[in-house]
Amino acid sequence: MTSQKVETTTTKASKKGKRSRKNKKGNKVQDPPKEQKELGHKELEFLEKLRKPKLSETKTKVGRITINELFGYELPPTSNTALNTYGNPFYLDPIQILQMQILLNSKSQHHGYCYNSGMFLPEMPLPTTRLTPAGVGMLDPEYDSKQYKGSNNTNEKNNSLSNTGFDGESHNDIMNRFFPKCNQEQSKRIESGLGVFNSFNSKMNRGSHPIRGNFVNSNNHHKGTQFKHGQQNANANAFNNRSPVTKNPPKKTFFVPYITHEQVARGLKNNQLVSGTIRVNQKNYEESYIDNPEGDDQIDVLILGLHDRNRALHGDIVVVKFKDRMNWVIRESLYQSWREGKLSNSLDDDGQPISIPPVTKNNIPKTEMDELLDFMPESFRSHIDKPEKKNMDVEFNKESYTRFELLNIAAKMQIELKKLEEGTGILCHLSKENCIGIRKLQISRIQHDDNEEYECPDSPIHRNKNNVNGVRRAAFRTLNDMPAEDWGIPDICLQKTAEVVYIKEERHTRMAVGQLKPLSDGNKNYALFSPADPRMPRMMIPFDQLPDKFYESPGDFAKFIFVARLIEWNEKSQFARGKLYRPIGLSTEVDSQIKGILMSNGVEFKDFTPNSMSSLKYLTADEFVITSKDLELRRDYRAEKSFSIDPRNSKDIDDLIHIKEMENIDGKGTKGYEVGVHIADVTHFLEAKSELDEWAQRRGEALYLTGKTIPMLPEVLSEELCGLLKGLDRFAISVVWKITENGDIIDEWIGKTIVQSKAKLSYDEVSYFLENPAENACEEIKPVGDDIVKIKSLYLVLNEKRRKNGYLHLPKPKITFTLAENTSTPVNVCMEKKGIGKKIVSEFMTMANCSVAKKLEKDYPKLAILRRQAEPKKKILQDTVEFCSKLGYDIDASSSKSIAESLDKIYNDPKTKNTVYPVLTQLLSKPMQMAQYVCAGLTMNEEECKHYCLNTNTYTHFTSPIRRYADIMAHRLLSASLGHSKISDLAPKHMEIICKNSNEKSLSAKTCMEACDELYLGYIVKEFGKLEQIGVVVGILDQAFEVYFPKLGISKRVYTNRLRLSRDPIYDNSPLPQLTLIWDPVLMDTPVNKESEKNTDDENSTLKSSSEQVIKICSLVKCVFSPTSEPFKYQTVILPTTDTDIPAMIDELNSEVLL
Repeated sequence: MTSQKVETTTTKASKKGKRSRKNKKGNKVQDPPKEQKELGHKELEFLEKLRKPKLSETKTKVGRITINELFGYELPPTSNTALNTYGNPFYLDPIQILQMQILLNSKSQHHGYCYNSGMFLPEMPLPTTRLTPAGVGMLDPEYDSKQYKGSNNTNEKNNSLSNTGFDGESHNDIMNRFFPKCNQEQSKRIESGLGVFNSFNSKMNRGSHPIRGNFVNSNNHHKGTQFKHGQQNANANAFNNRSPVTKNPPKKTFFVPYITHEQVARGLKNNQLVSGTIRVNQKNYEESYIDNPEGDDQIDVLILGLHDRNRALHGDIVVVKFKDRMNWVIRESLYQSWREGKLSNSLDDDGQPISIPPVTKNNIPKTEMDELLDFMPESFRSHIDKPEKKNMDVEFNKESYTRFELLNIAAKMQIELKKLEEGTGILCHLSKENCIGIRKLQISRIQHDDNEEYECPDSPIHRNKNNVNGVRRAAFRTLNDMPAEDWGIPDICLQKTAEVVYIKEERHTRMAVGQLKPLSDGNKNYALFSPADPRMPRMMIPFDQLPDKFYESPGDFAKFIFVARLIEWNEKSQFARGKLYRPIGLSTEVDSQIKGILMSNGVEFKDFTPNSMSSLKYLTADEFVITSKDLELRRDYRAEKSFSIDPRNSKDIDDLIHIKEMENIDGKGTKGYEVGVHIADVTHFLEAKSELDEWAQRRGEALYLTGKTIPMLPEVLSEELCGLLKGLDRFAISVVWKITENGDIIDEWIGKTIVQSKAKLSYDEVSYFLENPAENACEEIKPVGDDIVKIKSLYLVLNEKRRKNGYLHLPKPKITFTLAENTSTPVNVCMEKKGIGKKIVSEFMTMANCSVAKKLEKDYPKLAILRRQAEPKKKILQDTVEFCSKLGYDIDASSSKSIAESLDKIYNDPKTKNTVYPVLTQLLSKPMQMAQYVCAGLTMNEEECKHYCLNTNTYTHFTSPIRRYADIMAHRLLSASLGHSKISDLAPKHMEIICKNSNEKSLSAKTCMEACDELYLGYIVKEFGKLEQIGVVVGILDQAFEVYFPKLGISKRVYTNRLRLSRDPIYDNSPLPQLTLIWDPVLMDTPVNKESEKNTDDENSTLKSSSEQVIKICSLVKCVFSPTSEPFKYQTVILPTTDTDIPAMIDELNSEVLL
């Protein structure tokens, strides 16, 4: 019956031809010509064909539909009842809006319906708020207030019934947000075209809707004339000029508003929300993580994209909400193992047997159309057939399209129709703004350079022989992307995802350094601040904060570095609002870059004020005098041959060691040694709660950079009053042991002392002396040379004993730089030698820290400040061990001791010492958790106080009070336990604050030192032109691989699109992934015959030649660091090598020469 009605209507329309009617002013309005009538039908059919190639397989009706068929009933021509009876307007997917408006427009024009002004069809506007994952946005709370009030005029009332559409003013902005901008020729073709997509410029505007009001003059319509809502156009006298001007649509919401504090408390209590510290990936700011609240045996929770990060910054404590299971990310390697039936785990992450739950109808998530139909009136919904659902693999299914693809299709429909008739046509690239404005259903990671063009991930990539790969991309797949038969995948093959709903504590400083740039749209009321740290957002800087004459010559300011602070970032702003402080120098100057690093990490480096120094008893070392009372309260060790061993040129000496042989250490004739570790007594001079103490607490830790030190304490304390300088009497707190020759501790004493250093030695001097005993010692060592030999022999015994008890050390090489005299400009780089001198000091300092920790925990179990390291994350450790096993190296990860023993075997093999060993230490470092300061009274049990790598039950930091505030607190507690002071007003909550601040400052110091080393290395690369290094591959992706440099202690990613390849690399996504590179024969100096040229064009070619290089885990590669156009930046590429080059590369790794 329905089909007959459609056919009848069509026949009548074709027979009548052109029809005309009059509007209220008496002007004749003709129907659009027949050619235009057919376009609505054609484009709808074309769109349906794109979504469903086989039209016969879909139930979606294509053709002309009557009002009765579409809405379930017919309205009389005199009816003043609006069809828009929804309680609130809702926002639809743009492609669904286009389909509906095509139907409505083509239906009305082809059948000649001419209802009076009381007739009103539903307006379905483009989204003006954030689209939800289901495609239906938030309801408009201001809808009622937008309705026309105060008039009984029927015409005026119905012209203002719905303000949810868009007017002419906002039309272009909305269109530009969702559709790509075309070139001039394409734009003209769209404007002059006859398709219904041009109706956004004419028919679909409020004043020109062909059903709501009178029809537009067909001549004007053909010219593509645009009309603004509520305004009369001189060339279109058919419009009703009494329509009021509507408001612009609400401002787009870029982020979800934070929930309230009460909702947070309730959600955390009910375990619906979880809290944690967010970590943003330095190499990809769209990846963030928090620890899994279910335990360390679970993989971290993934937060994908800026939208889900919701304005949180690295280090903030956030509250997150887990996404539903269909949005969890596929762990590809485990998924493949599961598909192949090779999944070794019999239990999932929750300890339950792995099973495949059946996929029922209730398990199938609703599509966007399903949820849309739920909101439709029953009379409307009953006359619309749902399209059939098909379970197809997303990689090959082209019968369904993402919103991203559909928007491209819709936007280019007018052009593509004509091009398809000619047999040509291709979708154009999207601009950067359009790529950002559309939230794709499939989340992908795109690595690119700053100078790289933003392209649509699905657009064709223009290639050339030097860049055959274009934009490199590695995509995440979610469970929603998988075919329905895989929805029963075990949870172990998935990684949970979440979104931030609240920032509990802003731990990030919100400071950033970067450059000022003018806005691309020419808006001079603001400038764009672009931070150097990619994890920080770009900020809008108001005009009144900009430098003078910035917009007159913005290029002159591009060479300066500025510092800014994030002030505000609300949910309706794509960019944060910042406050510009001041320029800190030229971007090409090392000093300016270092200042920027310090400021962005919240390091305070201003000079100490006179007020802060006022609490000191002595302002110079000459004023300090030891009294008889001091001698009564302290044990005198000035007669012992104490010596210091520190880095060369070190000024703040805070530790001494003495050793002497003893014939009877236990009263039973047992031979052994008396060994003392003496630490500067800083708390004797630093008064608690003084202004200087507050300065020290705020700084938290001294920062030692190449050629520059940011002290925690003023020089009068660190270098004079507290510095244990040679030949001067100084106060100390000492730990003295009596140890047998076998390394057994017979007696221990801790107390306050007076000491005097007899020698100031460096690590290099001690190491050289012990490694070359036949040579004459330097003058500085001679007074204590015998003691140096004794302490070495005792060190070897103690270290071996500690290793047997379980001690794990994962070494990380460090580089040092030589600076030009009186400047901060590096002129050379070399490896830091870790000789035996440094190992000796580290061994005895560790012993002293353990001894003090035991005493503090015993005497102050509620206040003791401890240094703990939690066990490694079990899930990551398990995955790492399995991966190492696939490489052929078995690692026993049952304890820190077993891991150390497994690594020792690999280290002692000359073939793997400098190749495999660095890779395994890098891999095993990832599951290790950072050591942190904790207050013993706030831990749940003894297990939370343990230090994993040291394998000790209690540990603290006591031996560096000049450079760490945590050590100062340990000294104060120790002094109180010895009866020298009182700490009655110190509570666990106060100690917890100190611990948190010390943890933050320790991390900041580490970050600054690494950043400065990277800065110096970039300067060296620029000065030398290039720098060649041998690296070891530690990770492989489809278009890149990670290389670790054992001599530098850094990792760099090598992108294949920067290599001279003759074709795309071949990626083997096996349990042991590998990447096959086919080098340009010219680069390899290898002749290529015609047959090989043909094979390079074949995607499945397996031709083996000398130009082919296979990249595997632990492969040795020859890398080249080369400078870029940006100051201090460099990129990494590799040179082609063969198996014959491996012996020479191993020899180069074994050498200590860096350049």
